Amino acid sequence: MDSLLHDLRYSTRQLSGHRSFSITAFLTLALVIGANVAIFAGISSVLLAVASALAGLGLGWAGVRALFVLGVDQLRRTAGVTTILTWAVIAASPLVAAQGSDPPERDSQATAFVNVSVLTMEDETLLHNQTVVVRQGRIATLAPAGSLTPADGALIVDGAGRTLLPGLVDAHVHLDPWVGARPDFGDAPLFLAHGVTSVINLRGDATTLEWKRRIAEGTLLAPNLYTSGEFFNEPRVNTPEEAAAEVQAQAAAGYDLIKFREVIDFETGQVLTTSGLAEDALLALHEAARQAGLPVVGHAPYRVGLDGMLAAGHSLAHTNELANVYFMPPLDLGSGMVMLARWSFLALLLLVVIGALVTLVGWLRRGSAAPEPARPAGILVPAATALAVAVAAAVLWILVVPPGRLFGNLALLLVLSALVAVLLGLALVMIRRVMVAARSPEGSRSHTILAVATALAALALVAGVALATAFAWRGSNWAVHRVARRCADASIWVQSTLVLYETVQAARDGYRIEEQKQLPAFQYLSAELQESWGRIPGLIPPWMGRIWSRHPVFTRELLGALHRQGVPIMAGTDALGAPFVIPGHSLHRELALLGECGLTPYQVLWTATVGPARFLGLGPEFGTIAEGKRADLILVEGDPTSNLACLARPEGVMVRGVWLPRAQLDRMLEDLRPTADPEPVPDVVK
Repeated sequence: MDSLLHDLRYSTRQLSGHRSFSITAFLTLALVIGANVAIFAGISSVLLAVASALAGLGLGWAGVRALFVLGVDQLRRTAGVTTILTWAVIAASPLVAAQGSDPPERDSQATAFVNVSVLTMEDETLLHNQTVVVRQGRIATLAPAGSLTPADGALIVDGAGRTLLPGLVDAHVHLDPWVGARPDFGDAPLFLAHGVTSVINLRGDATTLEWKRRIAEGTLLAPNLYTSGEFFNEPRVNTPEEAAAEVQAQAAAGYDLIKFREVIDFETGQVLTTSGLAEDALLALHEAARQAGLPVVGHAPYRVGLDGMLAAGHSLAHTNELANVYFMPPLDLGSGMVMLARWSFLALLLLVVIGALVTLVGWLRRGSAAPEPARPAGILVPAATALAVAVAAAVLWILVVPPGRLFGNLALLLVLSALVAVLLGLALVMIRRVMVAARSPEGSRSHTILAVATALAALALVAGVALATAFAWRGSNWAVHRVARRCADASIWVQSTLVLYETVQAARDGYRIEEQKQLPAFQYLSAELQESWGRIPGLIPPWMGRIWSRHPVFTRELLGALHRQGVPIMAGTDALGAPFVIPGHSLHRELALLGECGLTPYQVLWTATVGPARFLGLGPEFGTIAEGKRADLILVEGDPTSNLACLARPEGVMVRGVWLPRAQLDRMLEDLRPTADPEPVPDVVK
């Protein structure tokens, strides 16, 4: 039905828009009126003459009346035939006018995709047997193949058995020299050859803006470039006034969005941000950005936490940033709950050792006599038991807290909670024995003080383990979906970058460097970057990679929950921002991972077409196939709504109306292949 309505709308528009239609219709209708008047007058004269003759023969008025009825009926039929002929002439008028007019001019600037299936991305409908005409970098016409003949001179691209869809967008890339990107957007062919016609660069400068200008002018063949400016955080900005002024400065410079991230000294690679932007400055940033029409995306604002982030409507540049700010324990182990549990455990361990030594000395002095109740031996057993329970709880916590091997396991979370109850019971036993010992006249003061300190350390340990257990419950299914619902209510966006966590996790295996080197796309990286990535140290300790080996799995489950709750997702990779995240190639792995999160193929495509365009506020400009929109298109074999893998090697790519067939894309890639010995680049990576 959608295809039929599309055909009818197009046919009506084409007929009514023809320049000869109105004139021909007017002249034909005038002819009809004149013809009907003439026919009526002629038939009336004949009827009157016949009536007079019949009356002379004595037919009478009844016969005359019958004759008039017969004549009028004939007149109606004649007028009907005339009307039918009239509308036939009207319908044929464009064809007649075309035959009589000058032949159409040759259109060497147009490209026509014929007999092609079209996925407009305005909905999931696949329009079959269509013609798409592109002219002057814009989509000029989308119509059924049989209703349109491309102009002479247009480049004809046969789309039989193929699907035309909007070009892909990688919503998170890095193109600055600090990460090893080629100068002058030299890595552009890697993106284009994989169907990426637009990128969102998340750190730019005046040089990046110059690339953007040249791309728009058509003097630099590359994906459409949208870029942020320098990273936004303290100490570059600190107060609300400074935050608003920085937003205004970046908007005036021509940047497209704001990137919030820890500030880095690019000479040394040192992170300069300490505590992060305060809440009032963060809110001022977002308010100023809204007024300037610039979206904000970036790392989580750790200083204000999840509540402050959602209050500001702060979109995230990585799925994992949501995990970092709420679900996962801090990697520096400096949070209150971790510090409390750690130091209270060490204190209790020390006091138990001291108590054991005091008890042992007392035994040695008195022989085998039993210790007095006032001595520390009365609480040593429950204290030592509490230490053992705390160790068991710590091991279990490592397994169930995201992204532990058994994160979110409900049964183990209940066991962990039961261990907290056991710890609390042991602490209460110790407190009761201390109170009894304190009232005993036989106890020594030093022993009582030691017993009190031990009981207090046990209580602190209970508090630390209880807080850590509550944190572990954040990884439960219901808690994940509750946070996802809050993100949806706050109208934030999330850039996926799932492929990044696969890469980071692979660091524990040395990045599987030899395996990565066999990828065809790896061969087209610069020689310097190939050499640099080959000697990159692991980003995470191997022991952590083994304990939390399901980090990529948790991230995918988190993104799936966000999607199900209605949080809009953009497909981004962090291309060139981390080792072995290869431009273009990595986006197709990203799309496959999004499919593993529960998104349908159409929904996956939405994250790499419609979504980024809407996030930038440029939905009317690109992201779908419609007349008037920028001609960023990819042509693939097969149907991507049933098989996303067909996107990986497009038959051709069109960027801003420039058609790049597969053979030309391959030549562009070959031109990237290094031929000289590489010069090393710094070890500093993002």
